[in-house]
Order: sequence, then C-alpha cells, then structure tokens
Amino acid sequence: PLYMQYLGDEAYGLVGLFTVVQSWIQLLNMGLAPTLGREAAKARASKHGFESFYRVLTSYELIFAVLVGLMIFATVLGSGWFATSWLKVESLAITSVELSVMLMLFVAAVRFQGSLYRSGIMGLEKQVYMNVMDVIFVSLRFLGGLCLVAFISNNVVHYFVYQLVLSLAELVVVRNKQFALVPKSVARSYGFYWSVVKPTLPFAMGIAYT
Repeated sequence: PLYMQYLGDEAYGLVGLFTVVQSWIQLLNMGLAPTLGREAAKARASKHGFESFYRVLTSYELIFAVLVGLMIFATVLGSGWFATSWLKVESLAITSVELSVMLMLFVAAVRFQGSLYRSGIMGLEKQVYMNVMDVIFVSLRFLGGLCLVAFISNNVVHYFVYQLVLSLAELVVVRNKQFALVPKSVARSYGFYWSVVKPTLPFAMGIAYT
C-alpha cells in the first residue's frame, strides 16, 4: 500500500511486473545453481574435492555469464517492443516505461548470476553468513526502496536504478565470498571444463525438470 501511495498505480504495476520477471528468469538456470550447491557439499566431504568443485564453479560461472549476456542483448533489443505491445500505459511517459523495463531486466539478470554463488555458499554450510547478507540486502531492497520513493524521488526509473546498484553490490559481495571459500591451492587455472561439467548434467536436468 505504501509503495502504491508514493509511486502511483501504473508505476507500482511495473514493480509487480519486476517481481514476476525475477521469478521467471530463475527458470533459466536449468538446475545448475542447486547442482553447484550439491558439488560444494561433496567437496567438503572429500580430501581433494575442492579441485573438482573449483572447476565446476568456473565452468558454471561462464555458462551463467553467457546466459546473462544473452538476456541483456535481448533486453536491449526488445524492451521498447515489450513496453509498447505488452503494457497498457496511460499516465506514465512511454520512455520511462521502456527504461524501467530495461532496468528491471538488467536487475533480474544480475540477480540470476548471483544465485549461482548463493547456492555454492549455502552448499559450503555458510548459512549464517548468507542469512546475514539476506537480512541486509532485502532490507535495503524493500525498506530502502520505500524510503527512496517516499523521501527522495518517486520516479519509478530512479527506483529501478537503485535496485540495479544494490543488485550489483550484492553480486560483488557473494562472488567474492564464494571464491574466498575455495582454497587458494586449487584456485589456479580459470576456464571451462567439460570433463567435470558433463557428470553433473543428469542431476541438473533432473532438478530443472522438477
């Protein structure tokens, strides 16, 4: 109710769409994020498990990066069409709607990348750390966003810029934490390793299908 009060009906509709978009985009991880969590748990149980885990991590990171790049490319090409063909706009400027759609998809793509590291951190049994980060960033995302629209600017574009900045900051934090949890002795060569990715695919596809 407070968001609707400060933003207005149409702008709040974009915030609702933003929530839906984030949920749908998570389907694109194809079970890879939960699989990384499983590989992290396996790494803790094996003497040389982190060597394999590091290779899976870097391989999955590159896969996610390619998907994020495709999302951003599709967003740049299609945000205008989406804003004019899918959304009924009456009071908001169409340029603001197009920019908002582009920004919300950028945010969803960044959070999609971050979901990989979050799963790995959880698999390494750092639930307390991850919960603390959730408290901080969720509070900033929702309560901070409310303060923004209530006291600084009720422009919906500014709201999505704020969400993008937060998402980028969260991505940096969780990525750094994930790689910091990997022993430096195994974090040598960065790249894509099909030999370690292939055995994980049946489990990932099972999760994706479910």
